[in-house]
Amino acid sequence: MKQKTTIIVLSIILAASVGLNLGGIGMFALMRMRARRYAEEPGRPLVKKLELSENQRVALKNAREELGEATKPLREEMRKKRGKMLDLLMKDELDSARRDSLFTEIADLQTEMELIVFNKLFETKSVLDPEQQKLLIDMVTQEFRHGPGMPGPDGPPGPARRIIQKHNQERKEK
Repeated sequence: MKQKTTIIVLSIILAASVGLNLGGIGMFALMRMRARRYAEEPGRPLVKKLELSENQRVALKNAREELGEATKPLREEMRKKRGKMLDLLMKDELDSARRDSLFTEIADLQTEMELIVFNKLFETKSVLDPEQQKLLIDMVTQEFRHGPGMPGPDGPPGPARRIIQKHNQERKEK
């Protein structure tokens, strides 16, 4: 019985390792592709496509810096919570209540970060003229529909959200 359990645990660890390695390779490839695109198109794509004036560039640069400062504590807190998730993974016994709690806390932090990003984007678009605003909204819409991990407004929720919803539903039913 112990040997079967050991084989199952090792299989899970192997599958997780392969998944992480494939994810890392994919991320590296994506970063390389983006780096090549930036090399071919000097300047930031947003700045280039929107044809920003110098004042608009400064305003957007300041907004980006403000956004980074506003989200830094949230990113740090998410990093700590993910570290706690890894600690749970290393334990022999699964603490499902703590796992669910951490997933909920991480989801809350992600929601808070997205709210900050949305509000900053909404505030920042006022420096753009109406045509630039339309182009910006089109670009953001494309990112939401086709960006990494983004199912888009019409698509189904992503796998992580389904798992969290399932666990929350199971917890409510108990």
